[in-house]
Amino acid sequence: MTTNDRIAFQGELGAYSHLAAAEYFSADSPVLACTEFSDTFKAVEDSKASHAIIPVENSVAGSIVENYDLLRTSGTYISGEYSLRIQHSLIVTNTNITDEVTKVYSHPQALAQCTDFIEESLPNAEVIPYYDTAGAAQLVARNPNEKWAAIASELAAPIYDVKVLKNGIENHPNNYTRFLVIQKLPNGGLPSTTYDKTSIVYKQKNSDGLQKTLAIFSSNEINISKVELRPQVGEPWRYWVFLDLEGSSEVVTECIEQLNLAANEYKILGNYQAHQV
Repeated sequence: MTTNDRIAFQGELGAYSHLAAAEYFSADSPVLACTEFSDTFKAVEDSKASHAIIPVENSVAGSIVENYDLLRTSGTYISGEYSLRIQHSLIVTNTNITDEVTKVYSHPQALAQCTDFIEESLPNAEVIPYYDTAGAAQLVARNPNEKWAAIASELAAPIYDVKVLKNGIENHPNNYTRFLVIQKLPNGGLPSTTYDKTSIVYKQKNSDGLQKTLAIFSSNEINISKVELRPQVGEPWRYWVFLDLEGSSEVVTECIEQLNLAANEYKILGNYQAHQV
């Protein structure tokens, strides 16, 4: 196995992106943990990894907008997607009683997704935001004499030799994160594949550009499952428009060719098979 066969993701080993990579590819797939989202894209572009798996939205917390910007500017394309059920675990080293926990660490989004459990079961704990869920588990492991806890994935526990005190502590059981799988864009553009989902981005031409675009796809019975707007820097109230399109690949392609009516420029971000929850 060469280094460029690795799967890049953002976070420490045991992060939810690591778990998504293990489920989408295989648990035995070699991985490359990256500090920043931009590092995962660069790893693919520089052939240090064959793929990267990046989160783009959570069903509770919403979109990860940084990754939309990176999708637009990178030399990668989307080749797959995966929706991961997010099940948070309380991870400890030095106690079996939640009342004894003095500090609880996790990523701010994970903390926000577990507020009910924290209020009810960790009444004496100081809640401390941390850069990464798995990083929080690693911090707890490095301080075994403290009654600290982390909120992280169950996968993190064996990696850092810590124990799961309680599983399923999130507020909402239908908590999912949608991940996109990206690869290096080959010479000649997107490969020809069978697919039922297409992601595109276009530069809004004028204030009614969105209306015209939606009309193009709706008139051809193409379902738009996601719309994300990102600002055009230097052009107030003009946007880059990201669309996820579901439908026949032939019809979608024909519709995209009509985008010059509503867009100054556009880019097909990828064609891939939709993943149903």
